[in-house]
Amino acid sequence: MRGRPFITVGSAAPRAEEKFVRSMGSTFGVVPMMTQEWLEVVTHRPSEVKGLLAGIEEPTTEEFYRELEAQLLVTQDLTGVCPGCGATIGEVCRTKTGKPARNHARR
Repeated sequence: MRGRPFITVGSAAPRAEEKFVRSMGSTFGVVPMMTQEWLEVVTHRPSEVKGLLAGIEEPTTEEFYRELEAQLLVTQDLTGVCPGCGATIGEVCRTKTGKPARNHARR
């Protein structure tokens, strides 16, 4: 999943982006890499886009954490080792239970 742009569908955590991207592709024939076309669909057909979002079921716990980790790989500064959890360069920080997390304060 590295190198693939992500869409923020919600404010605090990933939603089922993969499902949303597939739905946008099958319904409107656009993908996030088609920036102008994607924007036109979102701008000119907002109720239909909102309908797609509403129709997507909540992700499973596994899907949620997989997508969260993929987003963190793109959005977090992973250039140093984390003294809090021991994550190495290029790895996301983890909680005590091993779930992906945003960078710890000292990273």
